Amino acid sequence: MAEGSCRMNNAGLYVRFNAMQAKDADEAMEEFSSYFKWGKAEKILDVGSGPGDVTSTILRSYVPDDASLIGSDISREMVDYATAKFKSDRIMFRILDIENVPWETEMENSYHKIFSFYCFHWIQNQKLAVENMSKLLKPDGQLFLVFLAKSPIFDLYKNLKINPTWAPFMQDIDNYISKYHNSLDPAEEFKQLLINNGFSDVKAINRWKSYYFDSVEQLITSIIAVNPFIKRIPEDLLPSYREDIDKFIHQTTTQKDGRIQINYCLIVAYAVK
Repeated sequence: MAEGSCRMNNAGLYVRFNAMQAKDADEAMEEFSSYFKWGKAEKILDVGSGPGDVTSTILRSYVPDDASLIGSDISREMVDYATAKFKSDRIMFRILDIENVPWETEMENSYHKIFSFYCFHWIQNQKLAVENMSKLLKPDGQLFLVFLAKSPIFDLYKNLKINPTWAPFMQDIDNYISKYHNSLDPAEEFKQLLINNGFSDVKAINRWKSYYFDSVEQLITSIIAVNPFIKRIPEDLLPSYREDIDKFIHQTTTQKDGRIQINYCLIVAYAVK
């Protein structure tokens, strides 16, 4: 996995500006809630839990009280933030890179269910990540993922990369664009990946969504919260960087009464080991 925590750069900022992600997670969980079969004292893993708010509020609300919920993330900063804010008797947070699982210390067949929200589009080696999740799941364990297939933020990154001012800071841009952004049928591609790795009862949906931001500034701040390149850009160039983001937004989005409409496509996927 490339640098960053599912590419979140500031835990507190992300929590303040992740209403879209939280809404999508909640709606997907509600839609698929009847698919989940719960036993006693289940052990559940959330991959890419970031600052922990979605894990501890939305996911927790769908999980039985006697279940143990483990949020995981590649970033120490995010895990520390989540632990400080949301740890409880039934929720804990830990470091885990799903592409590089330390099998010398990690037990196979450990989890009854694995969830992941708004993380999997950042993962470069999708096949390896799917294999690792399969190993971590118990037999008949359930997998549920919600992540971006297509988004204007990926088009924004490409647009900024063309600018010679920003190009030196964005040479690895392909690491931060969903593998399915140019796919004709993202859900079908991901479905085949799951099937090819031994999962059954696979359901994968292309879910087109729209979200309205109250202002351009709110949208820019939301973009900055997950922008993987922002820490590379010199402080004195940041105002110009924000201006170029602003220009792209005004050129490519629909605005009405000051609100900004963003259209994007999620992959919502369910499978059983």
